[in-house]
Order: sequence, then C-alpha cells, then structure tokens
Amino acid sequence: MWVPLLNGGTVVVAQPGPVTPDVLKRLLPEARVTAVWLTAELLRTVAEIAPEVLGSVREVWAGGDVLAPEAVRRVRELCPGTRVVNGYGPTETTVFATAHRVSGDVGGSVPIGLPLDNTRAHVLDRLLRPVPTGTVGELYVAGAGLAHGYLNRPGLTAERFVADPYGPPGARMYRTGDLVRRLPGGDLEFMGRGDDQVKVRGFRIEPAEVEAALAGCPGVERAVVAARPGPGGGKRLVAYVVGGDPDLVREHAARTLPAHLLPSAWSRLDTVPLTAHGKVDRAALPEPEPDGGPRGRGRRIARPGGNSGCARCSRRCSASTRSAPTPTSSRTAGTRCSPCA
Repeated sequence: MWVPLLNGGTVVVAQPGPVTPDVLKRLLPEARVTAVWLTAELLRTVAEIAPEVLGSVREVWAGGDVLAPEAVRRVRELCPGTRVVNGYGPTETTVFATAHRVSGDVGGSVPIGLPLDNTRAHVLDRLLRPVPTGTVGELYVAGAGLAHGYLNRPGLTAERFVADPYGPPGARMYRTGDLVRRLPGGDLEFMGRGDDQVKVRGFRIEPAEVEAALAGCPGVERAVVAARPGPGGGKRLVAYVVGGDPDLVREHAARTLPAHLLPSAWSRLDTVPLTAHGKVDRAALPEPEPDGGPRGRGRRIARPGGNSGCARCSRRCSASTRSAPTPTSSRTAGTRCSPCA
C-alpha cells in the first residue's frame, strides 16, 4: 500500500467479496490500474480461466504462496506487455523482502529473487554459517523493514528474532523457517518449509522437492505431497495430483526421483483444497483409498463452482467438519474455513 502512496500513486481496493476474473476485467480498466497484486493461488485461477484480463496492466505482483510456473507462462504468453513479479516475504519483514521480475524462459520453479532495497537475506546452516551457492539452507531476513518482535510475547520474539552476526552491531535478523538455495546468478529459490520436512522409511524428505518433480510432468496442473499413516504402521508418502495421466505421472516420477522419494500411494483430485487465505489446506486432503488402485484413483474433490463449493475459498466446506480460524503461530497458516465465513 505504501509504495504507490509514497510515490504519488493511488491505491484501488477491490469491493468486498470474491475477486473473480469478471471483477478484474471490469475493475482494472475502469480504475485505470497499472499494477496489481494477487495471491499466488488467485493468479493461478486467473491464468487458467481468463489470463487476458491482466493485459491492461503493466505489472502483476504475486505472493503469499509458491507461484506456479505454468500460470506465469500463460500470463506472459497471452499478455506480452505485462510483467510478472514473484514477491516473497513474511509479515515479520513488512510483507515483501525479496522479489523476482520474470524474464526469459520459466523453468520448473519461479525464483523468489533478490533482496529489496535496505534488506539483507542470509542463507545459513544450523550453526548460522553461510552455505555455498546451490546448497539448501534456512533463510534469515534482516534490514530496515524488520519488525521489532511480537507484542507481549518475549519468548517467541527471542526464538525468531536473533542476533545478526553479519550486520551492524546490535542488528537482528528474522528466522523465516523457509528453506532456500542461492542460484548462480544470486537469485533465491524457495525449496519448502523447514517444518514441512517429514521422515518416511528412515529418510528425511522435503515434500516440495517431490511436488516440483511431479508438477514437471506434462498435463499435471498441481501436485501436493504429504506423509500419511500407512496401513501397516509407520508413515507413507502420498501424492495428490490434479490433471495428467496417472500412468504417465508415475513413469515420470520413477525417471526423475530417487527410490526413497517415490510416493507409495496416489490420489487424483479435481482441485486442491485451500484455506481461506488461499494456501493448501493439508488437513483437508483426503485419505487415499485403501488399495490405492493401480492407477492411483483416490477420492475426488469437486471443482470450484459446484453447488457444494465455497465461493470464498474455492473448495468444499461443511459446517460439521470445518472450524473457525485457529491460528497455529504468529502467522495464520493453520486458519480453516468456517462455512463460507
């Protein structure tokens, strides 16, 4: 909000209610909007349904979750005059901390870019030592936009806002919990959440790595991987896939992933369940059918727009199974959808 206001611009806020492609088609030219910010999931939806509505703006910023490469490709193909920017940053760093302006070919993932002005980004190991380029480490953010801490929560503040050994005396940095690696050109690439790591069959697995491999299969629109209890005890890796031929997806996974990263159960979805904030609602992912089926046909979730879908969060919801918002940390990553609330 402050960027346009402090530079002589105007902020246009959408009316209450779902922001649909039809709303954008009317609002953007009517209000003479030149740049728009959308959540990553909303950009994915717009790119799939009506990407041409973004052709009237100069720049589209997206953030809040992992940006789908296919969505970026589609917008750039149909709106060549519109620049797509992937913005990254938790609330504790005053929203954006890094940004990547997409140019050239889009690969298997969209980098989160370079630090913004007056911002520092460190990729560190468990001993707070910098890791080499290409090595995965945890992202720490420091600089002028860093919050002072959490109000009346000194313990959590001390845990997440730690001394910055690479900044000026007294400087602090925020431990994001996000895993990244630095690419040869300096851009950062998001690799997943540190607390999303799971241990299956004795191996530590980063679900985002498997998801990226599955999403690289032609025809796959979305892939989510989670650890679920196995029928014989212990945990197994379950892949939830939207789109694509099941046999081809399995073959692609076998070619691109080592054996310990291969899912042992598969489930086909019509769409991925989302929280009210547009992020993957992992708690709402269905359990795969007992036998899994040779083609991985699990339970299906209706596409948005069905009679039982929630217009606000684009997924099926039920008063008996959804609870009100229940933040699990300083961020509301655990927020659930109460019935169309």
